[in-house]
Amino acid sequence: MVKNKKIVLLVLLGLLLLTSWFYWFQYRPIMIRQYCHNHAEENAKVMVSFSEFDIAHIYDRSYEKCLHEKGLY
Repeated sequence: MVKNKKIVLLVLLGLLLLTSWFYWFQYRPIMIRQYCHNHAEENAKVMVSFSEFDIAHIYDRSYEKCLHEKGLY
């Protein structure tokens, strides 16, 4: 009976580690990139009328800054 509990606990621990790994290295970066894309797009649309830079340059700088703030770049 004790052996079965140890096996179940090891399997549950393995599943927990696997799902944590998936969240941290797969799902979280996708969500951050999606957020930063939307944020940079909004900033570029607003700032293009106030700046001499083109929209692509403003978008790139804003996107990189957002990624850096979120810890991906």
